[in-house]
Amino acid sequence: MKKYKVIIWILVTINIGLISFMFLQHRPHQGPRIVNILNIEDARANEINRKELIHFNIKKKLMDKSKKLRAQLLLSFENELPESQVDSILHLISANQYELDKMTYIFFKDIKSICSEKERKQLNDFFTRVLEEGPRHKK
Repeated sequence: MKKYKVIIWILVTINIGLISFMFLQHRPHQGPRIVNILNIEDARANEINRKELIHFNIKKKLMDKSKKLRAQLLLSFENELPESQVDSILHLISANQYELDKMTYIFFKDIKSICSEKERKQLNDFFTRVLEEGPRHKK
C-alpha cells in the first residue's frame, strides 16, 4: 500500500509540473505543415492538409480530455477520494494517452502510404531531427 502511495505522489508531482508548464505556455504550438516539409503542391497536398486538420482536431480533444483528467486527479486531494477512484482516474489517463499515441501513429502511417519513397525519406529525416533536438521552446 505504501508503495502505491509513493508512486501516486511521484505521478502527481509530474502532473503538477506538466499542468504548470501548460498554463505558463500561452502560445498554441504550431509546427510545420507536412506539405511544407515535403514540398508537396499537387492534389495530394489538399488530401494531406485535410487529414492533418482532422488529426489535429481529434488530437486537441484527446489532449483536452487529458487535462481534465489530470485536473480531476489533482483535485482528488481536496476531496480525499478513495484509492480505487484515484486508480480509476490514473487508468483513464493512461488509456487516453494510449489513444493519442495510437491515433498519431496511424495518422503518420496513413500519410506515408500516399508519399513517394523520396518523401518518406524526407519525413523520416524530419522525425529523426525532431527526436534528436527534443521539444522546441520559442521565446
